[in-house]
Amino acid sequence: MDSAFTPRPSITRTLATTAALGMLVAVAGVVQPVAASAAPLAPAAGVRSAAGTSATSAPDLTDGDLTGDGIPDLVTVGAQNGLPSGLWLAPGTGNGHAAVSPIDIGVNGAGFNSTGSPSDFDGATAITGRFTGGANQDVLIYYPAGIHAGGGVILAGNGNTSPLAAGGNLLMGGSLANLNGDNPTQVANGGNTSGLNTGIPDLLGVLGDSTNGYGLNIYTANVPAGYGLPVTLNVNTPDGTADWNNWTIATTQLPVTGGGATTAMFLWKQSTGELDLWENLQANTTTGALTYTAYPVATRWNTGATLTLQAADINGDGVPDLWTVGANRKVTANLFSHLSTTKAATLAKVTETLN
Repeated sequence: MDSAFTPRPSITRTLATTAALGMLVAVAGVVQPVAASAAPLAPAAGVRSAAGTSATSAPDLTDGDLTGDGIPDLVTVGAQNGLPSGLWLAPGTGNGHAAVSPIDIGVNGAGFNSTGSPSDFDGATAITGRFTGGANQDVLIYYPAGIHAGGGVILAGNGNTSPLAAGGNLLMGGSLANLNGDNPTQVANGGNTSGLNTGIPDLLGVLGDSTNGYGLNIYTANVPAGYGLPVTLNVNTPDGTADWNNWTIATTQLPVTGGGATTAMFLWKQSTGELDLWENLQANTTTGALTYTAYPVATRWNTGATLTLQAADINGDGVPDLWTVGANRKVTANLFSHLSTTKAATLAKVTETLN
């Protein structure tokens, strides 16, 4: 357990602005943590009763489960952290571990040309979700920079460990840009945060520039890859400023009573190590208001480290966890429990090295 914490109080915030008043409303609230279970997550485990859930998500699907066994899997892009080029899958075991011999499910490439290569994924980020609207978890490949900057491709999932077919629904370069021409520096699966129930996951993105500032934005779509212009959400980062360019976000979908899911988002500030968790995200795409329940998960967590993050309920206890992949293929499952609005969560770690 990490121990050097300086907890900061947490509240459930309802954030909205008016043109005349710039009003900020804060309402206190608590979400109770769910008791742990030694078994893999079943559809009813860790359920929540919340608005803003996905009425179109099949209730028996586990977020991040590419192999179809009901357990989240680690997915990471190569050409970094000591991994060769490719799209690497390390199936999860449900107890914090992942297979230490990952499989390159990106050997066929991304589909941008006829001679696909694992190097197609260099410089990209990968997020999982039902982005084609089907039964399987898919992989959305996004390029924050380079020849495909601001775009990417959705690779349809197949429910097993075999390589994914190249090509799919394309996000043309720049298609996620705002009206200032800024591409997102990062994107995450927004589930049904908008409450629009389109059957296609929303996207959450961080974008902006030094002149106009940075913000957290939401995208919605009615068809795969058909995302419209971003809506900037009227919300600051956990430190009370709009320095969204200094934070890394990672999301997962948590099952809810009666089916569907709600979005949970980790927020990490690399320079200070502050790590927060926002649960039950609900956005109004007309006003830009965002509500959520905030937990100050940790302080001085991996301060200054270069890591990739993947959120998932790794051990099936109903509480979001974080996989990190760092230098020399080091993978750590950060397993959280005992969420509190007034103090840091309990943290257990499982660390192993991919080979």
